[in-house]
Amino acid sequence: MRPAVTACAALATAAALWSWLRRRRRRELARRYAYELLGDPRVRRSLDPYPSSTTVAALSALTGVATAKIRKFSAGARDGACARPWHADGAPRAGGRTKRKASHYYFVLHKPLGVVTQRDDASTKTYVPRPGRNDKRWRPWRRQYVPTVYDGLPDGFPPVPSVGRLDKETSGLLLFTDDGALTTRLLRPGSGCEKTYVLDVTGVVSDAALASLSEPLDDVTKHTREKVRTAPARVKVVSRSDEGARVEVVISEGRHHQVRRLAARAGFAVEALHRKAMGPLRLDDLPVGAARPLTPDEVQTLLSNCGLEKKRGPPRPLPVAAAPELTRAAVEAAIDDLVRRHP
Repeated sequence: MRPAVTACAALATAAALWSWLRRRRRRELARRYAYELLGDPRVRRSLDPYPSSTTVAALSALTGVATAKIRKFSAGARDGACARPWHADGAPRAGGRTKRKASHYYFVLHKPLGVVTQRDDASTKTYVPRPGRNDKRWRPWRRQYVPTVYDGLPDGFPPVPSVGRLDKETSGLLLFTDDGALTTRLLRPGSGCEKTYVLDVTGVVSDAALASLSEPLDDVTKHTREKVRTAPARVKVVSRSDEGARVEVVISEGRHHQVRRLAARAGFAVEALHRKAMGPLRLDDLPVGAARPLTPDEVQTLLSNCGLEKKRGPPRPLPVAAAPELTRAAVEAAIDDLVRRHP
């Protein structure tokens, strides 16, 4: 009896070891030939025209490729050879560049209150205290994700990066595009892209306070910690009452909490903050939480202001159909092909 038990245990151990070595080998191949795996037709089907957050997270965990790089690859994953978003419509490489003009997504969202402008990751977790208690101890089971602007995007609008941010308690116009050059130039100080905010403030709205609201603000850059001074803001009183006023502020830069810091320096308490315009873009009657693609004229104006009109093709149409979710069977079949090609 004992020899049979020993033999069975040995067989079970050998099978478990073989299974572990097999899984390890497959994981190593997936990481070593990550972009070959991403270019597999069965995997590419879940990347075109844009992948879901679940698909991107699964592929990132499997291949070790950063989620941002997977999204960039997906923008050009047509024939498995194009891994950069500015290679539009599957254009082949030509000395590292494409002869076609790049094509991108452009749309605006009417951001609601209570959501943050970033992707859903660990940095959006927040502590949720138990009602009636003042317990500040860190407890991971009492943390939850804060909703992001990407959670509420309408169907057919891809989760491309936003141009700048609006904080959790600010609503209004938020521009989204995968055109990195345009984003960089719009956010650069002195770009000429003015942002118009409407503030509901409480306090004594005197001429001196309004003058302080429009004066330049001393700030430091985020990375180099260099001291800078912002350009003066333009201020206009929309309405005024005994308790406060509604003020319109136009700034040409986008420093961290710039408008709120200007209001605090002027002695105002901000009750509500709303961005109603950004350069030539307006919300008009767009409902809260809704999104709309930019018109060709709006895209052309933005590109002309940034000197990119000759380098861009027509914008990609919106909305688009989302790519299907990645399945385990598709991944296993793609890895099987890797094993056969790289024994």
